[in-house]
Amino acid sequence: MVIESNYMGNAALAYFLDKAQDAPGTYIVEPYQNGREHGWCIRKGIRQVCFSGFRRSDEFVVYAGEVHEFSMQGNVPSQEVYEQRYHYPYEAASQVADFVISFLK
Repeated sequence: MVIESNYMGNAALAYFLDKAQDAPGTYIVEPYQNGREHGWCIRKGIRQVCFSGFRRSDEFVVYAGEVHEFSMQGNVPSQEVYEQRYHYPYEAASQVADFVISFLK
């Protein structure tokens, strides 16, 4: 599913797919939706990262934790994961991809 409002998430996902060196099928990629935030979640084992444009700014927002800390309905993070979110500047799609790769190792 590609959502026009997901252009930031799509950019970070493209960098991730280009940079990830693991064998095909290593990651599970799913849509992420939480209100005005539309992006992607990437899971490997019990770890999961969701990223999108942040609803209150032009920054990226990244939520990282274990799979059980995200709702199955849209991959919405728990309150604890939400409060520990990471922010990256608008131009930092490549850095978001680097964070995802590092966190999921």
